[in-house]
Amino acid sequence: MQFDGLLRFKTPALIGVILMLLAVNSMHLIRAGYDMRANNLSWRNLISETPQLDTTTLERAVGRYSVLKNVDDAFAAKRAYKALLTSVENWPGSGGEPLSAATQKLRRLAPYLDALDDQASVNHALIVLEKIGMSLRAFSQALVQDAALRSEASRTFYHQLQILEGLLCLALILLTALWALSLEKKNGRLTQDFERARNHADTLKRQIQQDGQTGLINMEVFEKQLESLCKTAPENRFVAVYWIGLETRLPDPERHEIGLQDTIVRAVAERLQRVTVPLKDRAIVARANAKDFIVMTVSDMAIDFDPSIFARHIREAFAKPVLTPSDAHLISPAIGYSQGSGLGLDAYELIRNAELAVADALNFDQRRPVAYTASMRADAERRRKIARELPRAIEADEILPHFQPQFDLKSGRIIGVEALARWFHGELGWISPSEFIPIAEQNGDIVALGWRILKTASAQIQMLPADLTLSVHLSAAQCLDDDPYAKIKDCLVQSGLPASRLKLEISETAVLKDPNRIKTCLSNFHSLGLQISLDDFGAVTSTLSSLTEFPWNEVKIDRALAGKLTHDPAQREILKMVLQIAAFSDMAVVVEGIESVDQRDTLVALGCDTGQGYLFGGPMAIDDLNALFFARTAEKNTAEG
Repeated sequence: MQFDGLLRFKTPALIGVILMLLAVNSMHLIRAGYDMRANNLSWRNLISETPQLDTTTLERAVGRYSVLKNVDDAFAAKRAYKALLTSVENWPGSGGEPLSAATQKLRRLAPYLDALDDQASVNHALIVLEKIGMSLRAFSQALVQDAALRSEASRTFYHQLQILEGLLCLALILLTALWALSLEKKNGRLTQDFERARNHADTLKRQIQQDGQTGLINMEVFEKQLESLCKTAPENRFVAVYWIGLETRLPDPERHEIGLQDTIVRAVAERLQRVTVPLKDRAIVARANAKDFIVMTVSDMAIDFDPSIFARHIREAFAKPVLTPSDAHLISPAIGYSQGSGLGLDAYELIRNAELAVADALNFDQRRPVAYTASMRADAERRRKIARELPRAIEADEILPHFQPQFDLKSGRIIGVEALARWFHGELGWISPSEFIPIAEQNGDIVALGWRILKTASAQIQMLPADLTLSVHLSAAQCLDDDPYAKIKDCLVQSGLPASRLKLEISETAVLKDPNRIKTCLSNFHSLGLQISLDDFGAVTSTLSSLTEFPWNEVKIDRALAGKLTHDPAQREILKMVLQIAAFSDMAVVVEGIESVDQRDTLVALGCDTGQGYLFGGPMAIDDLNALFFARTAEKNTAEG
């Protein structure tokens, strides 16, 4: 990281410094070149000018005249003297002490040159000239040597600057190359980072657009594609949307191995993709949510494509069970579909309608594909209104217990009542429990509703004879609620109802939610002196093992079993077996849904003692129950009082 910082920031700074040094050095190099050429020129000039300071010509002229006495030599001597004196006097620059002394001596030499006929003057002139010559030659040699030194120094300095220039250039080249290599390396890293970022972005895009578990597109992408298709669909284009719901069809993860649901969900996705293979690019499969899928098909009306047939194909794709490492699971998804054609299709409406259709299939537990109808929207609006009004109705005590009597089948005497929730809405009128109870369970309002019904029923039962028992259904959510033992104990204390008169009914479905906690809960209820009843036995999910694994005081036979007893011998044999198990385990048996005398007689013949149903009376308000069954008793008690 530090090396990268060096390459990124310090190297360019060093290159800048070197460039500045190169500029300064170039300026000095240019100046040194001028100085070197000037010194060389001065040196050459001195070499060419120093012969003017030579006394040899004058000495020769004086010597020849003294021997030959030739007038021309005298004139030549005077010309040479004047030339030498002029050169010495006019020498450029300051000649210093040597030239001054030579000038004075030359001026004193003039009288002797005028008297050359005298041999003594000649001798004296020659002696003086020899001394002047020696002095001038020494001066000339010093000048030439000094000029040579200056010229050499300037050349040396110039060469040093050239070497420095070369070194700076070499350093600049090396640093530039290093920087270029670092930039190339950095560019390579940036390219790799860019590729990684792009791949990461592509991955994120796929994750945003696709479901990671199944590889299918998600709901958002599906909606966009459907919306685009609806906007461009011609008049003869037919669009259908299929919603495949697994909400209530998947195995309970708490009762099966971890990851089982994931395995099944992936298997569902694969089967849906195989179903759409024949349609090629005219079908799209997507993951709608955790437990739902959605499919879109596009066709030409001329092909006579029937969405109901394709929906059955989807249904048939799940005829074989899904194989897992530990078991095989048969999945029967709920299927709802909607359809439309031509211009003006609304993608949201198609999806919403398919969702309403599958909700209808789930609500009524339909195993066949359900097509959307206009009434479903009204039903959905009604369910939403009920869901909104439910918490307020519970708080305002609009949902009250109605009581259905339970009879001794042989004597016809009332021995108890079952409290059932009933709701009269100011706008919607009477709302069936089969309508608002599932909504309460989905929204979590079932806990508040259950405790409110238990509390109200425990208080109202005091208006009936003291030998009657009260049966109240307890939901799975109530059993798994915070401290149900304390809530029931508090209810008994507030209402004053003896624990021996209260029966709590718990369905097998509730037991299977969390068997261990439910078993502990039942033991706590027993410690209060309550009676516990297994409710809805004989429904689709019931098993005989449930009768023996939990401490029941009573088992209630579901109306589905009671309705088949008169014409189905197998059902009668099942009931006989249940009666035997109940007798062995000291459990009472109550049969629900008795609606005909034949059913009652059959039950009595089989040995059943207690039952309830519309043959004897349906659920009614406490005042109606009192007036219908206990009016004479109330009048007698009043008269005796």
